[in-house]
Amino acid sequence: MKPLIRITCLCGLFLATAAQAIVVTDIRAVRRDGRPVDLELIEAYTKTRTGMDISRDLLSADIDSLRDSGRFSYVAMDIPQLGDQLSLVYVVEPKFRIRRLSIDGANLDGNRKIRELLALEVGDLVDDATLAVKAKAVREWYQKKHYPFATLTWDLEEQADGMTADVRIEVKEGQRARIHAINFSGNHVVDDKALRKTMLLKKRGLFSWLTGSGVYDPDKMGIDRVALRDVYMDRGFLDVSIGEPEIVPVSSSKVNVEIPVVEGEQYFIGEVSLKGVTLFPHLELESRLRQSLSEVASVQMLNRASGMLRDYYGSRGYINTRVSYRLNPTVSRSASGAAVVDVEFTVREGSLAYIRSIDIVGNVVTRDKVIRRELAVYPGEVVNEVKLRTSEQRLRGLQYFSFVNSTPVPTEDPEQYDVEFEVKEQNTGQFQIGAGFSSIDSLIGFVQIQKSNFDLYSWPPVGGGQSIMFRGTLGTKRQDVELKWSDPWFLDRRLNLGTALFRRNSQFLSDEYDQQNTGGRVSLGFPVLPFTRMNLTYGLEEIRVYNVDDTASDLIKAEEGTRIKSSLSPQLRFDTRDHPLIPTRGMKSTLTGTVAGGPLGGETDIYGLEFDVTHYWPLWFDHVFLIHGWLSGVDAYGRSDSVPIFDRLFLGGARTLRGFDYRDVGPKDETGEPVGGLSGWFASAEYTIPLSAQFRLAGFYDIGMVHPEAFSVDFGDYNSDVGLGIRVDIPGFPLRLDYAWPQEADEFNDRSSGRFQFSLGYSY
Repeated sequence: MKPLIRITCLCGLFLATAAQAIVVTDIRAVRRDGRPVDLELIEAYTKTRTGMDISRDLLSADIDSLRDSGRFSYVAMDIPQLGDQLSLVYVVEPKFRIRRLSIDGANLDGNRKIRELLALEVGDLVDDATLAVKAKAVREWYQKKHYPFATLTWDLEEQADGMTADVRIEVKEGQRARIHAINFSGNHVVDDKALRKTMLLKKRGLFSWLTGSGVYDPDKMGIDRVALRDVYMDRGFLDVSIGEPEIVPVSSSKVNVEIPVVEGEQYFIGEVSLKGVTLFPHLELESRLRQSLSEVASVQMLNRASGMLRDYYGSRGYINTRVSYRLNPTVSRSASGAAVVDVEFTVREGSLAYIRSIDIVGNVVTRDKVIRRELAVYPGEVVNEVKLRTSEQRLRGLQYFSFVNSTPVPTEDPEQYDVEFEVKEQNTGQFQIGAGFSSIDSLIGFVQIQKSNFDLYSWPPVGGGQSIMFRGTLGTKRQDVELKWSDPWFLDRRLNLGTALFRRNSQFLSDEYDQQNTGGRVSLGFPVLPFTRMNLTYGLEEIRVYNVDDTASDLIKAEEGTRIKSSLSPQLRFDTRDHPLIPTRGMKSTLTGTVAGGPLGGETDIYGLEFDVTHYWPLWFDHVFLIHGWLSGVDAYGRSDSVPIFDRLFLGGARTLRGFDYRDVGPKDETGEPVGGLSGWFASAEYTIPLSAQFRLAGFYDIGMVHPEAFSVDFGDYNSDVGLGIRVDIPGFPLRLDYAWPQEADEFNDRSSGRFQFSLGYSY
């Protein structure tokens, strides 16, 4: 129990002290049941003594001192007064020191483990509240060990001295419960699979050892019963009942979870009425309301309709508008004999309010301007609740804050409100170190240091809304180092300035040469339309082709040496995806042009054009279907007679045609070594099925080709493959494992066997 402060006295007591001193004549300490408490224990933490004048400040300080001492689970004070004399009575419940601690019933790992989890020793202070907190840690440990029904009870046996107690703890481990199956009875409209999909509880699966799923948890079951009820309520089954689950053992460690369902009747909407509308045209709102409703009395749909009405008022400045609905079952039925329910919406209209000022609270590190520039509301506007929610979403999207909330605060003017945005900052730095293997890079190790909400222009360099990242990669076939910095609001405008410095040593591009790229780039991006950005990037790099094999063809030997490349690349980007890394809906497309050399200088004169598009469609049961397409061309001009090998186009490998070796699709020299082409196209269709929160199963089909002529493609000449894969969505370390079988192949490739592809990172 939390310590409680209670001072019982007449309101005039302390007022009287201003005119006449009141003396403390007696101090006592008792428990709530009246038993005495040693006064020395109390006076060790208080300063008020007999004979002193009463002091409100001193009494408050004494109470705080008793509470903060940790020796008492309950603290209160009674102050009986007789004339100018006052008796002070402390009412307390002391905590006990453990004299003896005994544990029974812990068979899984023994009493020593439970004692370790309790973190209690002889001499520690305890009460019921302390033991309740300690017991929670024990239950959580048993939960992880697949004992969800484990309970821990205790008995505090007070000793004669009134200061110590023997603590007896009894553990009842209950039955071990790994979920073998989750079954339903009584469900006819919604099948078992659809119901299981909504539940937090899952049966034991292949990856449960990694995800921790597959263990029965009574708390999760309580949440699941509400979710299962919502499934039916959203389908109009307003009388549905989800019964208590029955846990049926099927072995010594496995159980079936049997859940009874009483579906009841499905209700359809009858008459719809709207009350309380006075500020706006009643017919207009009633029309909008009817358009938002369907025939079935879905609770989710009714809640959305209520939200639509609230947003209608809230977006026009009428804050605190409340909308409720009432369902009125009728005895009549529809023409088809279905049950009917009438719906009555009631609006309690708020008052029109304007924004006087906007206050930011809680930003210790982040500068005010970093927050304010994300807001969709401004002083002088009406308080638009829809824009307030949009502002909150933008601030959450920065990932600088663990908590964001906006509150209109009344002022002395009833029509003016101050809008307060409250934020709670979180850690924005990341340090990652790891190792991996891919079918392209082979074995690699990496270290990455990243800081968002960085500030290059101040010290300490935090709070400016910029980002900086350093990454180093060391592997058997690559050695990279890169430093990147970006400012999304350069010059306090919606200009995204980005810079990068890099050095890349690549031995995985070919068996006959190595390549080194050293340089940097500067980019500037800005929005042009909703979901559309224009980016302009200038790059300058030194590209070195070296370690050319003696047996390489003359074409590849001619590429040996070092060149300077100076390029400018405008890009138009359109992105409506719902998530930047693991999208389920929307589209991302880019159109990129590149010009190198010529007036830009350097030793490479080329130009190119590339179009890339990916579209995502959400399907049933969180399945996702995507189509990805790519089309590109490049050519030389000016002083360059040909496109250098490092700018040519290649296909094949984990990111493109997965049934073929890396960069192996397209033109080759007389030795069979890939030399790339000047035109290329690629398309892929992929269907993913979630297996758990982190794992997805994928099926895919890839098709594409690289051609030797510039800006000339032949869609009748192609390579293709089909395959299966696993996506492991571990934050910061995503994995893709694919196995693909070639279906169509050119003269340089074969269809005899499939290929395994393994890669790190997100795709498309």
